[in-house]
Amino acid sequence: MITKIKRTLFRKNNGGFTLVEVIVSTALIGILLVGMMAFIGPAMKMMQTEEVDSRAKTVAETIDSYINGSLRNSIYVAMFEHSDMARDINDMTGSIYNNTALNNMKDFCLDTNNIAVYELKCLAIRRLYDSKRQEFKYVVTNETVLNNDVRLDSNKTYEVFDMCFYEGLYPEITLKWLTNQVDDEAPLDPADVKNVPALETSVNIYTDPDRDGSSLALVGKGYINFINIRSGILNSGDYKIYPETDTTVRTAEEAKTRFNYEGDTFIYYVTRKATYNATP
Repeated sequence: MITKIKRTLFRKNNGGFTLVEVIVSTALIGILLVGMMAFIGPAMKMMQTEEVDSRAKTVAETIDSYINGSLRNSIYVAMFEHSDMARDINDMTGSIYNNTALNNMKDFCLDTNNIAVYELKCLAIRRLYDSKRQEFKYVVTNETVLNNDVRLDSNKTYEVFDMCFYEGLYPEITLKWLTNQVDDEAPLDPADVKNVPALETSVNIYTDPDRDGSSLALVGKGYINFINIRSGILNSGDYKIYPETDTTVRTAEEAKTRFNYEGDTFIYYVTRKATYNATP
């Protein structure tokens, strides 16, 4: 009798699950996984969206902060939009190379009384190629101004932020001189419109290289108050910005026709040299 019981137990312990049991167990696990994915999927998507939004905000704020910090202490500023370095700046027949305001800024820096104190610099927003992702992006760059000239050293274009800083994000950076004309109010007579020593920066961040409206992740705005220029104006000083018509290179439409894109923005500015020490 004992031997018969042992044989029965031995057969049960080594028989494993039946096919029906395996099928039922698999079905139950599948149902549980489907239920879990119904919660995990939206949660993961929400986390990805929040991560993109957070990065977009960081990129926009960092770009705006850098442009603001670079320009706000300037005493002269001239901005050229929809332009090209080779054709407009480094070509001696180019409109920027021959710009009166820009050459006045250069002469100011080369003056005997100023050469040890002030320097002409250039900050640009340029369309450069990201070889890793094989696409173009608008990036902030520092440009090296040649000695005794307004031309730029094409071999010394320094990206302010590495391309990985923009990974998966595509900034659209625009700048606008401010005037005493308020946008929401009736337009002033052109003779009454006066320039204000301030610049509005707009940094929009997209998640698609085409930068269409559906991929817009963030809209940001900032303002640069040119402290020294404002003080110079209040004190009848000579410091100024140059938003006059002779700084206009071409329209965005003309640039697209000529370059197949809207062109680059070059901001020349005069500021004190970082190494200048007023103490003898």
